[in-house]
Amino acid sequence: MNILITSAAYVEPEMVAEYGKLPPSFLPLGNQRLIHVQIEHLAAAPNDRIFLSVPQSFAMEPIDETMLASLGITIIRAPDGLSLGNSVLYCLTHMHADGHLRILHGDTLLALDDLSDVTTDCWAISQSASPYSWGVAFSRQDSIIGTGHQQFAQANQLPDDVSTDILIGYFSFSDANSLANALRYSNGDFLTALARYASEHKVKPLQCDSWSDFGHLQTFYQARSTYAATRSFNALSMTGGIIRKSSKQSTKIASEAYWFTNLPSRLKIYTGRLIDASPTADGGYQYATEYEYLPTLQDLYVFGRLDQGAWHHILDSCQDCLEQFAATPCQDAPDTALQLLGATKTYERLSRFERESGLNLSLPTMLNGQPLPSPLFIAEKMISLLEECTPRPATIMHGDFCFSNILYNSRSGRVRLLDPRGTLDGQHMTVGGDIRYDMAKLAHSIVGRYDLILAGRFTFDMTIGSSLNFDFELPGIAVSDWLEHHLWSMHIGDIPFDTPELKALLILLFLSMLPLHADRPDRQRAFLANTLRLYYYLFESDL
Repeated sequence: MNILITSAAYVEPEMVAEYGKLPPSFLPLGNQRLIHVQIEHLAAAPNDRIFLSVPQSFAMEPIDETMLASLGITIIRAPDGLSLGNSVLYCLTHMHADGHLRILHGDTLLALDDLSDVTTDCWAISQSASPYSWGVAFSRQDSIIGTGHQQFAQANQLPDDVSTDILIGYFSFSDANSLANALRYSNGDFLTALARYASEHKVKPLQCDSWSDFGHLQTFYQARSTYAATRSFNALSMTGGIIRKSSKQSTKIASEAYWFTNLPSRLKIYTGRLIDASPTADGGYQYATEYEYLPTLQDLYVFGRLDQGAWHHILDSCQDCLEQFAATPCQDAPDTALQLLGATKTYERLSRFERESGLNLSLPTMLNGQPLPSPLFIAEKMISLLEECTPRPATIMHGDFCFSNILYNSRSGRVRLLDPRGTLDGQHMTVGGDIRYDMAKLAHSIVGRYDLILAGRFTFDMTIGSSLNFDFELPGIAVSDWLEHHLWSMHIGDIPFDTPELKALLILLFLSMLPLHADRPDRQRAFLANTLRLYYYLFESDL
């Protein structure tokens, strides 16, 4: 059987403004591209041939080509500007499709249970409350008898025994050649071709109650809200535009709520709106915030296609937020935040990682053939740099100012922050700390490329002998070099990013998070290899 995912046109202009010029299947969902989830839900059999159409002009990143090839997907580059019908016909010709064919539109996601019968002619239908114009199917007695545009159905009186439903983007055809002939006859009009096919075959309507439309900005964010990913120690729920976060780690969640509650009013333009917060019946804690229909910087960086101009505005917005924080003193936080967050916990975390992983972090290392010191040596050197830096009076600090916790509103040009820390020692709640920690967290995403590792966009191999030997590649995005250069030129108040203590803290962030990802040993070792990459990149003159 052949499966075609149609993604040979770019997303609509309002989504281009938000994410850049992407085919719909390449939009972000759950820290991966939509195509990966679509493939999972299609539940293809081992012998099925899967094809993905993309615009001929679309420059696919090598890491995406590798990932798609590993899923057994063949790419078809269709000429730009074709109608949907002509694009499908172009693909069918290149697929040499014959017999059974399934088509999924690239902006559609269906739950697996909806694909209950894929061996017959059946097209997925549903109802829609959204204002967008859809293609519709006309059905009588469990058979689709025609198709058309929603405007036609609304403007004309149909017989009482004919039902009208929207076509949601999934089609199963018993005869691919018959579909190709219908497309030729209809001069590339997809809906007209469907109507002709339905006149020649008995097509069943497949009612789907669980599906998502990623083709419009509003429906895209609604779809994402139902697919929200969260780490194992937190629970997220979404109801009526409110997202609720809870955990049995009550101090952690209560500290986050404390930060939202006690942040000075003039700074709350940079945060989500807190709705409520309270203990839970199981001894944990919860708080609720208004759901923001905005992209995270993680999604824009890893999966978007924004240019330097757009990123310049984004970094300006980050800088504006951090400068406002740095200019606001905080009386309830000590001036030792860098030592507490960057130095004190590192040895404990590394000892835990050694114990749990069995790796000896005292061994020398090698990265892509370059001899480097042991991870413990690097940790000691970075901690000594932190200990030498001058303490600064405490100011407002978010505590986890990385791309995954920063939303961006391109219309207002302002960032909005999620998941603050709210504590320095895990016990005492505070809204403050050292702004240099937030600066290092931002560098953690831009220079450290943390979000690319989380998304699995790296290649890696490791051998252990008398040293820890890593082969590691972490390709950036098109504007990575520009972003890094621009970040090093930035200041927050009188504090430049390009300082030894910020670089040291950046490296310690990767070392200290090693045991926190015990469920993903591959990711842990990528973090370790990335520590070596950063050490060589930032401190090469010391080698």
